[in-house]
Amino acid sequence: MSDNASPAVSVPRESPPMGFLARIAERFDASHEFSFAESCVMLCYVGSSSHGTSIPTTDPNGIDDVDLMAVLMPPPRFMIGLHDFDNWVAQWEELDVVAYSFHKFVRLLVKSNPNVLGTLWLRDEDYLVRGEPWHRLAANRALFATRAAHASFAGYADGQLKRMTSYSPEIQAEIEDLTAKLEACGWHLQDVMDSRSVPMPKGGPTPDEANTWASRLRHLRAKYHQAYMGEKRRGLVVRHGYDTKNAAHLIRLLRMCVEFLGSGEMQVYRATDAEQIKEIKRGEWALDDVKHHAERLFELAHLAREASPLPYAPDYRAISDLVASIALDSLNPALRTECLRLREDAARLDWLDEESWWELSRTDASDNDGVGLVNSAVQMRSVGPDRPEFPALCAESVRVAIDSARAARSSRPENPTNG
Repeated sequence: MSDNASPAVSVPRESPPMGFLARIAERFDASHEFSFAESCVMLCYVGSSSHGTSIPTTDPNGIDDVDLMAVLMPPPRFMIGLHDFDNWVAQWEELDVVAYSFHKFVRLLVKSNPNVLGTLWLRDEDYLVRGEPWHRLAANRALFATRAAHASFAGYADGQLKRMTSYSPEIQAEIEDLTAKLEACGWHLQDVMDSRSVPMPKGGPTPDEANTWASRLRHLRAKYHQAYMGEKRRGLVVRHGYDTKNAAHLIRLLRMCVEFLGSGEMQVYRATDAEQIKEIKRGEWALDDVKHHAERLFELAHLAREASPLPYAPDYRAISDLVASIALDSLNPALRTECLRLREDAARLDWLDEESWWELSRTDASDNDGVGLVNSAVQMRSVGPDRPEFPALCAESVRVAIDSARAARSSRPENPTNG
């Protein structure tokens, strides 16, 4: 175990493999009603990729995949209509991707979720996509720097501490023993996992005994094997006697917590201790050393919270106003796109005159008529132009929007002057 972290400099990231965005978009779009690429306001590296602690999979101790996080600003019907989008998670090949709606993402920021909060303090090279809504949110990141981070970071670290030793060589030995017993009775592993009944051979265990073994094996595999990254990671746990990846997360989270509470700035990229974190991931620290170091860091985190210059809790009103402003600004172009689509439908059905469309095109979501415009766009698209009730509903919705727009404009001075 090294006593001190080795100083390091920020290492520029190599260019990512071509097509990350395209691959994610293809997979997302196949199961959603809107486009990933068109709604993505931020896509970035997270996890060990952003911490500078990734160990290549070519290394005997390397078990890191490519972690990516996205923030999406869905179409209007998902933000203010009855449709809903919260989050999306997908793992395939080397990619591990999570995408949040803008509002879900901000709610996690308010809770000081460590993985989410860190995205506000990444290096430029760790972002793959950044849109205007993201720039505005990141410019106000100080709103999310509070002492509430202590409970969140320390809580996540405590979870890593517990999981670090929950999977052991004894657990693996029990899994292998149960698997061997059931296979000797003619069970295949898939039979066990699918809860299929298998005839028992004469002279062997009773059906009740075999079912008890199968139930225990299903429980152990669901609790441990599905939570780990394949055989390689489980092999490392067996070799070292504890989960070294959990241990590395434990130490990193607590150090980041202490730093953040002291300065309000998060050191996501571990410029000073990346190599030490890698040592832990490679199993070069004894389990007792990890535990003792973590115990001291928990104490330091508590002291840092008490002495922190940060506010105790987020300013919810300021954050809410910021989110509303960003969302409203993002709706204007989206709603105008909806209006263009509606105009195409209307032209095909020949039900709306040119003057009405001119009025509607002047509608702006920053006016009081925003609700009317939203209703006209969302309701008409949800009904569909091929339905019999579409023209009547469309005309009524647009009439409401136009009347509201005229009223809003008439209430404003014709020639405003600077005071």
